[in-house]
Amino acid sequence: MSTTVGILGGGQLGRMLFQQGANYPVQLKFLDKDPEGPCGSICKNVTQGNPLDFDDVLAFGRTCDVVSIEIEAVNTEALYQLRDEGIKIIPSPEAIETIRDKGLQKECYTKHNIATMPFHLVHDNVPTSYFSYPFVQKKRQGGYDGKGVQVFQNEEDLLQWFTCPSIVEEGAEIQTEIAVIVGRSPSGESLILPECEMIFDPKYNLVSHLQMPSRLNKSQQQDAQKLALSVVDALDSPGIFAIEMFLLKDGRLVVNETAPRTHNSGHATIESLTISQFELHLRVLLDLPLPSVEVIAPAIMINIIGSGKEGNAQIKGLHEIAQLPNTYLHWYGKSLSKPGRKMGHITVLDPDTPASMVDTILKTLQVIGK
Repeated sequence: MSTTVGILGGGQLGRMLFQQGANYPVQLKFLDKDPEGPCGSICKNVTQGNPLDFDDVLAFGRTCDVVSIEIEAVNTEALYQLRDEGIKIIPSPEAIETIRDKGLQKECYTKHNIATMPFHLVHDNVPTSYFSYPFVQKKRQGGYDGKGVQVFQNEEDLLQWFTCPSIVEEGAEIQTEIAVIVGRSPSGESLILPECEMIFDPKYNLVSHLQMPSRLNKSQQQDAQKLALSVVDALDSPGIFAIEMFLLKDGRLVVNETAPRTHNSGHATIESLTISQFELHLRVLLDLPLPSVEVIAPAIMINIIGSGKEGNAQIKGLHEIAQLPNTYLHWYGKSLSKPGRKMGHITVLDPDTPASMVDTILKTLQVIGK
């Protein structure tokens, strides 16, 4: 007998989860404002509704055995009510509330002695003496894909100050940025996927491409796994979590932030590992045993990001990309292209020269609005 799993949100993460779900005894359904979005274009079981609306979430959740998320912007009051009614909520409402507020998230790290960059909580005032330049401001809520984060290099930059509840962080001297994905089942099993190394687009401040596994040495890999597990322990919830970290120039690893869901940093796992982040998410939701994980082949993953003007999505360079070996295209089914919008991704297995391959794909494949 299959389990009915409801997902709040119907974007590309839900789409890739649905594609994996065909292999499991599960009925996946989604709640999203756009029934024709990435999930709706391939899944008939999409309910139109707002994941932030109490009544929409409550009515949707009552038709499910388990409720999970692919976005943090959800109504947690409804999730508490659903849990009281006996419906499983993964991750817990408490974990979602902690993570989606960057202030609460940082306080959680401090409470549990988890290494992170020094920070202060601010409201709307411009700080004058917290940290020397450069320092970082992050909106406590609502930021995503590089939005809601800015770096201040000098006093002139303060003209761009976010006048809302924020955190201010000491500037980090970063050697590289990595992410570790951890799945924890309701039975308490944990599975850690190999870490990836991320390179960010300087224009849009989101991941341009990544390499899996990273170039960290064995000791650093072990430290990253321990640090990621400490975050999941602190959150005390089943679920799948993506823990983003800085490897500082002085050799320390510190947690940057965490996502309580599948994540852009885990997309290479679809082809690169014996279990993808989406299959791991399903196994957690169904409380199935978590298998071991092996690397099938090293990989790079390149985000396909919209450029030019906003409009109907037009893809250029598909013929050239099709000639490249061991290359896998994932299109998210978004009809509207916007500058900085993630439209899909490409994974390349066993690239001979990763940097050259990334450069070729970024120059060849483009999505523009018509």
